[in-house]
Amino acid sequence: MAKKILCAVISLAIFYALPPARTDLASSVMYTSPADPTDDFSETDEILSAPGEAAGLPASEDTSLDDAKTQGSDDIDEPDKKPAAKKPKAKNKDGTYTLSLTSSMGILTYFNQGDSRWVDHSYGGRDRFGKYGCGPTVLAMIVTSFTNQDYFPSDMADWASDHGYWAPGSGTKHSFIPEGAAAFGFQVESFHDFTRKGILDELASGHILVALLGPGHFTNGGHFIIIADDWSDKKVSIADPASLKNTQKAWDIELILDELKYSATDGGPMWSISVR
Repeated sequence: MAKKILCAVISLAIFYALPPARTDLASSVMYTSPADPTDDFSETDEILSAPGEAAGLPASEDTSLDDAKTQGSDDIDEPDKKPAAKKPKAKNKDGTYTLSLTSSMGILTYFNQGDSRWVDHSYGGRDRFGKYGCGPTVLAMIVTSFTNQDYFPSDMADWASDHGYWAPGSGTKHSFIPEGAAAFGFQVESFHDFTRKGILDELASGHILVALLGPGHFTNGGHFIIIADDWSDKKVSIADPASLKNTQKAWDIELILDELKYSATDGGPMWSISVR
């Protein structure tokens, strides 16, 4: 009898020592919260990159990647030459942009093709500027910043159309960059030293670079940007006419070289520009 009592006591002790059985299987699933935003400003209504730029004949129409896909793509754990700073809120409540950038040629006035003042401008009398206007926006930045002439992107779009550089339904012909910049008094050379050192040396010489990019982090088709200044021995600052977020962070040189549109014509996909 004593042994039976002892066994019963031991069994009860073991039973109460065990954890309670789970009746809610869903409670064992682990959930993660959404990632925190990486930027301290809102840009939800920004117009994104233009579709494929034309090499004479119109290219097929593409849509660009959104800013969410560009975030974190070039974040490498390494010290930058320049200290991090809080990004200014360069997009105003009325949909306009106000931003000046440091470039190797001097202060660069930033324009965005999605600016409310010209986003709905009719490029060539047919195409919506906010979608197709990266080429005129790039040249408008350069002309307004480094000459005594002020050209809004919509003004430059009209100039491009009047001079035969508009490619209907496709954007802007590649020849617009070298020929257009030369028409406004700049020295323009086709740039072919597609190396990190080559890029940095060209910027150090007081030139800026206009690059035509293909599918990747900036566009699904073709897209003009300005490589404005060096940031470190591996990164550069840019002016992206379609994205303020892209403009306000440093980009890895190798990534840009990998995404150049090497099928470009008229001396592309990269041109060096300087003041004569």
